[in-house]
Amino acid sequence: ATKELVAAQEKKAAADKQQQEQKDKAAAAKAEDAAPKDTSIPPIDRQLRPIGPYKLKGEVVKGFGRGSSELGWPTANLDPAAFKGKIDDSEEGVYIAWAQVVRGGEGSGATPPPVFKSLVSVGWNPAYDNTEKTVEAYVCEKFSENFYGA
Repeated sequence: ATKELVAAQEKKAAADKQQQEQKDKAAAAKAEDAAPKDTSIPPIDRQLRPIGPYKLKGEVVKGFGRGSSELGWPTANLDPAAFKGKIDDSEEGVYIAWAQVVRGGEGSGATPPPVFKSLVSVGWNPAYDNTEKTVEAYVCEKFSENFYGA
């Protein structure tokens, strides 16, 4: 009877062990499903070098008129005199920036004009065969009027 009891206990222990292994396996599979997937971007084959920071201050001048009319993105074109000699060797591209629109005597008081998020294009706009480097900003704010000369 003792042999039979020991055999029964060993059989139950084996069954318990197998059941626990199945539970552990199911828990591991559930945890794997819940774990965040690797959504990282693969490495880029080129090295990006930092530019700036630059502070460009100048008058908003009339551009080619393509930003608003053709693309639906009105841009503020910076007078080339504002960036000549400052960004000549910089990479062309589109950058995240901050912009302030200062009109007339605005900004001379205690409260400075607001600062807006913007996207700035620096370059020659090859789609349009431009021959001069331009700096133009899309200011992420709705304005009721243009601000040429600001």
